[in-house]
Amino acid sequence: MRKKIHSIIGFQVAVVLSLGLTLHAQQKSEEELPLASPEQMWERLQKTLPPFSYTVKKDEVVRSDTDPRQKLRRIELRFISQEIDGVKMGQTGVIFMRADNSENLKPERKGKVVIVTHYLNDDTIELNYAEPIAARTGYPTMSLLMPGDNDGAKEKRDWLLYFRRLARDTQDPSNHDLF
Repeated sequence: MRKKIHSIIGFQVAVVLSLGLTLHAQQKSEEELPLASPEQMWERLQKTLPPFSYTVKKDEVVRSDTDPRQKLRRIELRFISQEIDGVKMGQTGVIFMRADNSENLKPERKGKVVIVTHYLNDDTIELNYAEPIAARTGYPTMSLLMPGDNDGAKEKRDWLLYFRRLARDTQDPSNHDLF
């Protein structure tokens, strides 16, 4: 009799576990929707972005700190990347490239660039990463503040919190504060 009870209990446990695993597997497959490709995300977002334009704030030739034998072109520019509820998000970027850009016009290098982003008020990225990468590799390199500023304001915390909430609520990675 004891053997029979143990068999029945074992069977019940097996059924409950298999049902639980089956339900969990079904629930997980519904939650895990395939992510959109970068091209699909761009097509979707492009419709809501402001027209792209930029302003060159400074364009100068400087001596490289990494390799003083080289001269680099340093371009500081500003553009509006997004507008949400009438508030514009401005981005400031600094591009370093060799003063003689003829190497980058070769077919094997054309279109290849490096973008280094940095958070909030991290002023080390431009000189610790962007300038050395451009000097050592020869590729144009941009240091870009992410997520940008609120109509020129210095406080970026509101943007970060807004996008983090939006990404959490929509479960859409394109709404992330660093996208």
